[in-house]
Amino acid sequence: MAGGNIFLIYASLDGSVTLSPRKAFGHLDVFYDPNIQAYLLEGSGVHDGVMTANIRCDNCMHLGNGDNIIGSSSSWGWAMRHGYPLVSSDVAVRIHKHDVHGSFTLDLTRAIGGNSSNPFLDSTYPHHDATPFSKEHVIDDALLYSKRVAHGVMTPIAFVLMFPGFGLLLHIYPSRHTVLWMHAPMQIIAVCVALIGLGFGVSVSMDLKLSKGYHPTIGYVLVGVVLLIQPVLGIVQHLHFRRSGGTAIYGVLHRWFGRLLSAIGIVNGGLGFYYANQHTEDIPPIPPIIYGMVCGGVCILYVFVVMWRREKTRSQAIIAKFQTESLQNKSDLDQGSDNLDSARSGSVESSSISEKKWQVS
Repeated sequence: MAGGNIFLIYASLDGSVTLSPRKAFGHLDVFYDPNIQAYLLEGSGVHDGVMTANIRCDNCMHLGNGDNIIGSSSSWGWAMRHGYPLVSSDVAVRIHKHDVHGSFTLDLTRAIGGNSSNPFLDSTYPHHDATPFSKEHVIDDALLYSKRVAHGVMTPIAFVLMFPGFGLLLHIYPSRHTVLWMHAPMQIIAVCVALIGLGFGVSVSMDLKLSKGYHPTIGYVLVGVVLLIQPVLGIVQHLHFRRSGGTAIYGVLHRWFGRLLSAIGIVNGGLGFYYANQHTEDIPPIPPIIYGMVCGGVCILYVFVVMWRREKTRSQAIIAKFQTESLQNKSDLDQGSDNLDSARSGSVESSSISEKKWQVS
């Protein structure tokens, strides 16, 4: 749509049709462009509730990027809004956002007209129905909006709340049963939420033909790593822990990959708001602000819990070491006391023997 010419038509006050040529700038508001040399030809009007616009354009053969529109698969788009009809003779009238839009292709190599001033009414040229040769794609804007909201809610829930939160369970409840009965099942749920959110995002990008941008590309890689690599590292580490009771390189990679992926996911969520705002104007300012506040709170909480667990583990290690040293000192003291008692007992026995010898003498 960006860079193309828009032929906006609506009923005029005199009962005919108003043509308002406009330049497309993506999924944004469009305004009247007097530089587009488009005109209505005879035969245009409203007849029996059907609006017909026979349009001639003298400088519409190339798009804004220089591409020629003539081809066997020329891309076109359309849009409409339900409700009360717009009736105006003002070519610069402000319009509301459409409810339904779509795209289709035309084989313009089959176009006819020659030097005729109005081929639409010239019986010399037969008319062809281009519908069977057109690839049409219809998009319901209400459904598109719902999918965008679902994507914008589910993926942040997965990457901002669920992945970091379920990872913290290992720090809050450090037990041999935490991984099997809490961490792993909940992370599986988080992966499912991320996959569903990705599915909505893919559907939106296909509707808007924006599947190759930086935001969706990062999302594809993130979800792919979360789905394919993270579970393998976690399972291998768990099996190693059951055999040896310790942490291997798999566990270290699993832990830091998880933190890195969550961080990239949080950043990509912020980029998503910016990416969407580049192509549409209906992004309210409140959701990005709330998103940033929640992300900041989660990051602070995550660091706090990790540092708290690390400090608690360190304190427990110091206490355990102190108790071990105390027990060792007590053991040494008891052993020394036993040796002293033995020495005293030996001295008493020697004195008794000497006394007996003296009495005998």
